[in-house]
Amino acid sequence: HPSVRRQGEASVEGVLNQLVLEHLQLAPLQWDVVVNGKPCDCDIIADCKVGDAVPLEVKLTNRSKNAVGPFALTVVPFQDYQNGVQNYDLQDAVTFIGSNTFYIDTVCVCTRMFVCVNGGEAILK
Repeated sequence: HPSVRRQGEASVEGVLNQLVLEHLQLAPLQWDVVVNGKPCDCDIIADCKVGDAVPLEVKLTNRSKNAVGPFALTVVPFQDYQNGVQNYDLQDAVTFIGSNTFYIDTVCVCTRMFVCVNGGEAILK
C-alpha cells in the first residue's frame, strides 16, 4: 500500500514449485472448429442457409506432455452484432439435434479427438 512507504522484493521460492506450476498452467490444447465442412475462423463468417442442417465438428489435439481431462465441451451459439453487443437469446433461431454438451474423460498425449456436436448438426431457423 502506498501509505506504508516500504519497498522491497517478495519471493515465491518454495511456494510455486514445479508441481504447483504444472497444475496452474493451461494445457497446450489445439481447438479446430469446422462448420459446414470448412475450418471456422473468427474473421470468417460461416456460410449457412436458414432451414438447412449445418454440420459442426470440434477437433481437439493435446500437445502437452501429459494426458489432460476431464472436459465438458458445450456449444453456446450467439449472434455478434459487430458493435460490441452479442445476443445469446437464440432458442428461437438455432436448434441442436441432440445435446449441446459433450463429456470427454481424457485426451492422451499427442492424441486428436473429433467431436461431432449434436450428431454433427445444428439447424438454423
